[in-house]
Amino acid sequence: MSLPDLRTLTLAMMLVTVIFGLVMVAVGAVHRRYPGPRHWAAAGVMFALVCLVLVAREQVGLFTTVLVGNGFALAGISILSHGIHRFLGRPSPLWFYFLVSSMAVLPVMYFAIFLPDLGARMVIYSLGMGILLLHAGWVLLGRLGSGSAIAYRLNGSALILGGGLHVLRGAYFLFNPGPAAYYSPNLVNVLFQLSLIMLYCALMPGLVLMLSSRLADDLKAHVADLRDEIGMRRQAEERLALEAALDPLTGLYNRRKFFSEAARAFSLAHRHGRPLSVMILDLDHFKDVNDTHGHETGDRVLRALARHCQDQMRAEDILARFGGEEFVALLPDTDREGALVMAERLRRSLGETEVRGEKGPVRVTASFGVSQLMPGETNLNFILRRADQALYQAKQAGRDQVRVSPEEPDGTEPQ
Repeated sequence: MSLPDLRTLTLAMMLVTVIFGLVMVAVGAVHRRYPGPRHWAAAGVMFALVCLVLVAREQVGLFTTVLVGNGFALAGISILSHGIHRFLGRPSPLWFYFLVSSMAVLPVMYFAIFLPDLGARMVIYSLGMGILLLHAGWVLLGRLGSGSAIAYRLNGSALILGGGLHVLRGAYFLFNPGPAAYYSPNLVNVLFQLSLIMLYCALMPGLVLMLSSRLADDLKAHVADLRDEIGMRRQAEERLALEAALDPLTGLYNRRKFFSEAARAFSLAHRHGRPLSVMILDLDHFKDVNDTHGHETGDRVLRALARHCQDQMRAEDILARFGGEEFVALLPDTDREGALVMAERLRRSLGETEVRGEKGPVRVTASFGVSQLMPGETNLNFILRRADQALYQAKQAGRDQVRVSPEEPDGTEPQ
């Protein structure tokens, strides 16, 4: 059984390396943002030139064949390995590539020009290439814990296998005589050429798969970043919306937010015939507190009043600061008697509360006006106006008391 012709195998390997180079050039052009593919493209071009020189070795001469064939092959593997390091974000040991390539090329040139020995050249070249390939494969197999383990395993295994075959070839010719000529029929060289063809065939999809895995990982990370950014923006929007709805001093709803929330409560009460009451309270002689103890103490009093009301009111009650020292509360499912009880309890407990002032403890009182939603009232302003009228009556009657509005509406459309 005759062995395959080495020239034919070299031509086949040249075709494979040309395809490899073209694929890597295309990949490098499309994915310029990633370091690595452009180095792989350069390595593919160098491999194709090596095969071209080997095919035309008789035309270009021994010196060019040895220098370009061996030098470009070693440089191509070094560039490929350098691209792998760049792709993985690891520092590339350029000194290592230069050292191994120099220790291989210089002796090969010596055994080509000064002491011609094809077997020695094959031993030195094979060992140098084997070391570079094993190193590149080891780097990739060291990344098996990452999310792209399949791609790294495929390429790492192919490079390790290729490096091992080079070392075995070098070891074989170290202990056995080399062929008489490069294209002389030799089983070892035939198997070696076939293994190189398979190596390049495996590296093409392997490197593309490695890049695809990186793209998928980056896409997942980008999507996760977008989710985080959207979440942070949503939280910021919610925080801004909440800040826009709250009184900055007391943390209660402001006037605008109160009317927004109260409109829903009013609609439910009106639709289902449920009781609904409003309580308006106003601090007594608050201007005297500011004049005597300072505005900082006045602010503490307002905050204390807000906390005091929140502690004694229900979660469903809507409490807001209308402005200055005036507060309003909407009490769902509460009739006039229930609102009166609530107001009296707040009035008594507030009168027993002390607030630290600049000139000693401060006690304040408040006047309350209470009203209930009456049949036929279709506007929230009806009940608010009657509660405000009741508050006015409490002030006129001497303050620190609760007044309730009349049960019947006065029939005047509020403005």
